[in-house]
Formats: sequence, structure tokens, C-alpha cells
Amino acid sequence: MAAAPLFTVAYPDLDAGARARVQALRERHDPQAALIDAHFTLIFGVRDLPQTDYLAHVAAVAQTTAPIYFCCNHVQPWAGPVDADVHLFLVPDEGREAITALHDRLYGGPLARYLRTDLSFLPHITVGRAADLTRAQALSDEVNAQAQPFSGRLKALTVGALRPQGFEPLARLPFGA
Repeated sequence: MAAAPLFTVAYPDLDAGARARVQALRERHDPQAALIDAHFTLIFGVRDLPQTDYLAHVAAVAQTTAPIYFCCNHVQPWAGPVDADVHLFLVPDEGREAITALHDRLYGGPLARYLRTDLSFLPHITVGRAADLTRAQALSDEVNAQAQPFSGRLKALTVGALRPQGFEPLARLPFGA
């Protein structure tokens, strides 16, 4: 049996009102809402690197990272090459560069060979899915018409394995800088 793929996510530290709004949105529109809490995915599905090497690298990056402030003001559709669905992303207006820089640092060292250069990284929290771009745009417009901006901080990385029943956290690595 192949090892479960390892992912690295950052759970946003949000106030209770923002957390409830994001969770309600995800529960209405994201079929994966029950599998993992709202998060930014920073490393995607590494299978063949020893877990100890993976964890050591992510821990070293976390130790040299300062908390990242972000603010999200809108939802936007994103059609990826992987599946037919169109995703709805909360994209940070503030903090995007810092989250992207963290992503880039994480894909250094032993993880450099796993970086997908055919895809641009867009920091986001997935809040929904739609069957096509027309429906995704309509949902985005609906959500954005009622949206309240929210802000938060990223203070740690969580490494976990993706299993059929959901995301299983293996280590929480606080930022050190």
C-alpha cells in the first residue's frame, strides 16, 4: 500500500465572526468542507520523500518565518487543469506576496523537485465548487455582493496526510521569527 500523500497547510487565525462566515460559506458550497477546516495549502501531495526529511525541511522553514497578516475581500472563480469543476477561492488582497514567498521557500531544498512549474501558485482558501464557469461566476457574484472583508494571521504550518476520511494532521510547526 502506497503512503498517503503529505500536504502542508496553514490554518488562518481568524476572529470568531470571520471563522463562522467562512465556515458557513464552505458548508454551502464546498463538498470538502467536512474533510478539513479552512486553510491555505502550501505543499501539494508529496508521496515519495521520507516523512522525516519532509518534516525537517518544513520545520526549518517555519522556524525562520514571521507571522503573516492577510486580508481577503472577495471570492473569485478558478478553473484548474485537474478536474472539470471550477473552484471558488477567497484570495488575499493583502499578504498574498508573503504567502507566495513562503510557498516558494517551502518548495526549496528536498522539495524542489516537486514544484509544479506548469501551474502558477495563487494563495487561497477554497470556499466552493461549481460544475462550470458560468455557475461559478454567478456564485462568486452572489457571495461578493454580501461579502464582508476579513483579516487574520498565519502563525504556523501543519503537515498532514490526506486519507480517504480526510486530512490527518501529523505535526503543527509554529513560526519562529
